[in-house]
Amino acid sequence: MTQRSHGAVSHAHAPQEATVVLLDVGASMCAPLMERGALKSAYQRGATKPEASSVNTRFDAAVAAVESLVQQKLFFRPKDEVGIVLFGSAERLCA
Repeated sequence: MTQRSHGAVSHAHAPQEATVVLLDVGASMCAPLMERGALKSAYQRGATKPEASSVNTRFDAAVAAVESLVQQKLFFRPKDEVGIVLFGSAERLCA
């Protein structure tokens, strides 16, 4: 990164980066993304499973993070490279 005279940072002369994202797509990623305490108290109240409409999964959160990273790279560092490696794909995902 280079420093411009008015304080803004320019990525024009920054070295190209290569980023590899490892994304778990296994069955464990279907679990709801809740705080452990909230999940425990829901089960103590007799819930058999959290309401699907109000709970995002770990997979949803991971995909959102990857989407954000890719968008940032496309807009702010278009010469950078991004690779995505999926693991756990032999299992059935969230079906």
